[in-house]
Amino acid sequence: MGSRARHQTENALIDLIKQYREGLRDVDPLLPFATFADFRDAQGKPLSKHVVAVELINVIRPIVAVARYMVFAVMAMHEHPTVVSSFRTENQAIIVDTSFRRSGVTTLSFLF
Repeated sequence: MGSRARHQTENALIDLIKQYREGLRDVDPLLPFATFADFRDAQGKPLSKHVVAVELINVIRPIVAVARYMVFAVMAMHEHPTVVSSFRTENQAIIVDTSFRRSGVTTLSFLF
C-alpha cells in the first residue's frame, strides 16, 4: 500500500479506536479490533492508538494479499475453463456454484 493510503488508513483506524475507547462505538469484544484496542502493557497502560492501528493493519495486510491472489486465480480459471479440467484428480472435485449467475458472478467451491 502506498504511503499516503497507509497514513489515511492509520488515521481512520485511530479515529475508530478513539471512538471505541470513549464508548462512542460498540464493537464485539471477541473481534481483533476490540482485542487490540483493549490490550494493556505490563504496566497496565493501553497501547497507543497509533500502535493499535499499525498492528491492525499488520493483521489485515496478509488477509488482503491472499484474497487478491485468490481473485486472480478464480478470474484465470473463469477465463481459461479448459485448464481447470486439467487440475481435476480422483480426490478433488471442482463444483461451480451458479447461484450468483444473475449478477454475472460465478463462485467456485473446492471440495477435498
